[in-house]
Amino acid sequence: MILPEGIELKEIARVYPSVVIEHEGVETSVSLEWYQEKKSEVQLKGYELIFITKRGQRSGLFFPDFEEMMQALEKIFHLLKESS
Repeated sequence: MILPEGIELKEIARVYPSVVIEHEGVETSVSLEWYQEKKSEVQLKGYELIFITKRGQRSGLFFPDFEEMMQALEKIFHLLKESS
């Protein structure tokens, strides 16, 4: 299963996709919408699924490719739907 280390499916409150960028030597995750607006000003490093647990813990999984990230997100959504 594709989950960050230490996070169980039943603990997940939110999952969302993001873009990992570098700007002025700093790497950070931003929303897909933000990246679309500012992509000419930053360097794309990859993509990340951000997981927020019910306790507020934040973890991420890095993907070099957008399609790979979206496939993983779809699998996770199906697992969450089946478990509810």
